[in-house]
Amino acid sequence: MGRQRKLKFDNDEVTALLKKFSKDISNIELRNLIVEKSIPLIDAAISKKGYYRVAEDIRQECALKITKSLHNYKPQKGKAFAFLWTVICN
Repeated sequence: MGRQRKLKFDNDEVTALLKKFSKDISNIELRNLIVEKSIPLIDAAISKKGYYRVAEDIRQECALKITKSLHNYKPQKGKAFAFLWTVICN
């Protein structure tokens, strides 16, 4: 069996999705897509901190934090990476 390829976080794509979401915060499908596209960033934070034993729990907690924080994104203040990394690491 080969190694599973890690997905990469696409900052430009997620930034575009966040901008779109900021205009329609009731769009649940878009919200879920943003959270899904943020998983590689969550995994990077888990890896950086070395929390492998509880990775799934942390992944779920971070996804929930992102879900609850998306309405706070301000497009004029920056790109998705900076916003999401702050949400994930706090």
